[in-house]
Amino acid sequence: MSPRRVALLLVAWSALTAACARSPRQIAWDAGWAQAVAADQADPASAERWAALAATAPRQVDAASAELARGDALLAAGDPAAAARLWGHLGEDAPLRPDRARAHYEIARLAEQSGHILAAVNIYRRLVLTYPDLMPGERALAHLERIFAARGPRGVAAHLAWTRAIYPRLQHTTLGDNVVFYPAQLAHRRFRETGDPAAAALAERLYAQIDALHPGSGLWNDAWWQRSLLYHRMGRFDDETRAIRRIQRTREKISLFGHDEHVYFWRGQIRVARLQLLELGRPADAAASLRWFIDTYPDSVWRDDAIYWRACALLAAGAGAAGEAELTRLASAYPESKYLAWRDDARADPRSPRCVPKDFGAGEAP
Repeated sequence: MSPRRVALLLVAWSALTAACARSPRQIAWDAGWAQAVAADQADPASAERWAALAATAPRQVDAASAELARGDALLAAGDPAAAARLWGHLGEDAPLRPDRARAHYEIARLAEQSGHILAAVNIYRRLVLTYPDLMPGERALAHLERIFAARGPRGVAAHLAWTRAIYPRLQHTTLGDNVVFYPAQLAHRRFRETGDPAAAALAERLYAQIDALHPGSGLWNDAWWQRSLLYHRMGRFDDETRAIRRIQRTREKISLFGHDEHVYFWRGQIRVARLQLLELGRPADAAASLRWFIDTYPDSVWRDDAIYWRACALLAAGAGAAGEAELTRLASAYPESKYLAWRDDARADPRSPRCVPKDFGAGEAP
């Protein structure tokens, strides 16, 4: 039996086991939860329904979820003080760490929305330091970036000073790459706006730091992608190509559930072909790059585009017969393609703007 079929059977078996294991009490409680969710949360009775669900919850996780929802209902009913008190108790006493994190996060959001920005900042910072591995910690960091960015350069500088100070503590957590990626983006943006080579050098160094110190992080691909865009603006086209190829080397040829695809894989391939055609003057290489895309992504919505661009690249390389073969292939496979009307343009000038692959890096500001 194939590994893929074994995996699917295991998933199905797990789901069946979980369904069979659910008790009548849990099923009844879940039905009550659905009814409470559907009710008007601003109705004062809504908070009472959530309290009853918390009191009868079959599991601790269910009770905490109901209490968190009761806080939302109290807030919706116009009693933020009661909501804050409830979340405060949960933040201290909830048995599960994710529920404590969520409770503190709700208090921080309430503080910010109420105009108590300093209190919100202090809670957001504690969330980042205490729960960097949970969503409230990640969201708290994003809120801090937004709050301090709104204060202008001094605010951004203050936030960056704080993140530099806490980086050693967060370096080996799931927020370590975020702490590095944000200033890299700021430096990259400054280079785009001013052309300052020092900003470019700083952005490159920080993107490289993510590769060196956070190789398995969620922002690793993004750091390399942004690095490739940085190189493009700097005119370092060979480095840009190498950056894209670095991302593509992580593409798994075979995985349990098919190809491990990422949008940067195929977009990067078209970007490389565009570079080879426009900036490097290697149309034959561009044709080869587009051939890889066509063969690798037979169901892509960009496949007829790639066939046409490849025809242009072949014609530009002096391979007229091969270019004509691609145009014939285009007409056969995609009789409704808009590119059929451009075939004569391609033959007349295979380097015209109509023959240039789409720029998948345009407009992707950091």
